Amino acid sequence: MTPGRTLLLARHPGAQAWLRAEAARRGWAPADVVAHLEEGALDSSVTRVAGILPAWLAGQLCRRGIACWHLVLALDRADRGRELSCAEMERLGARLVRLHVRLEEGE
Repeated sequence: MTPGRTLLLARHPGAQAWLRAEAARRGWAPADVVAHLEEGALDSSVTRVAGILPAWLAGQLCRRGIACWHLVLALDRADRGRELSCAEMERLGARLVRLHVRLEEGE
């Protein structure tokens, strides 16, 4: 993929910090953090989006050729619904997985 701009999508500060650190580890620069993303607002410099991606948005981005990476974090019941730090996310095994989504209209 041609180097381009990366957007990191997350509302929570711990997730934003984890995504920044992971983007740096992967050499994804420049990377900008956004809390909300609308597919129509992206310009052609964006080649990658990483973070908490709803399936419909990932499908629209994939259709445009934008690489989608979803933040995966397996949480137990006690950790759900509370803010996690970057260090806690590391300890809990946070990772990014590449999505390849194709949207189809239902019956």
